[in-house]
Amino acid sequence: MYSQQFELAVKAIESLSTSSFMELRSYRSPPKRLLAVANTLCLMFREPPGWESAKQLFLRETFFEDLVYYDKRHMPLDIFEALEAICAQETFTYEHILPISLAAAHFCTWIRTVFEFAKFERNIGYKTREMKEFEQLYNQRLITLGEKRMNAEKICQILEK
Repeated sequence: MYSQQFELAVKAIESLSTSSFMELRSYRSPPKRLLAVANTLCLMFREPPGWESAKQLFLRETFFEDLVYYDKRHMPLDIFEALEAICAQETFTYEHILPISLAAAHFCTWIRTVFEFAKFERNIGYKTREMKEFEQLYNQRLITLGEKRMNAEKICQILEK
């Protein structure tokens, strides 16, 4: 499910026209919501926040490849926690960003999708660790139960004699 959502987000970014992307980069002083998207991208790629840093990020030759191959499975905790707070904001949505910039709205969707994927992966990872711990405990108790059965059989044999 989350892989399909991520594929859709990537397709949305890939479908951006050059003009909408150029329009995004043309701002001298971007609106607050657009800057929020740009700063979030900077955060995710470990760049300093700010419009100049964001423009440099957008100018990277590998920028779109970096988006497609972003390591959403192993997102560092500090980035995950920051995205959690950002994505919880009511104004950080495609619908709120779209009137300002189509490109930024698509980037917002991409950010939210990557965050949801990372959240899902963390939950699965947590459940997997929990299951392994339970399995170890279960195996230890089976060993203990086996030992108690053997002791009980010995006691039964002694009592029968």
